Amino acid sequence: MLGNSSLRVYAFIKEYFEQFGYAPTMQEIADATGLRKSTVSYHLYRLDQAGVIRMRRRRQRGIVLNKER
Repeated sequence: MLGNSSLRVYAFIKEYFEQFGYAPTMQEIADATGLRKSTVSYHLYRLDQAGVIRMRRRRQRGIVLNKER
């Protein structure tokens, strides 16, 4: 089960994708959610483990949204 902060991060990523067509950076996510980059990294890991997103390691803007089921 994902917590409120993880869901807030996911909502921002989804909205960003819809608006710009590509993934936000960790800094953009941190700025938008009021979280630290290290905390954003943790939530991205949780979202990846939950299968909501896929992280492409060592890539700028390496977040991929998984298809909604």
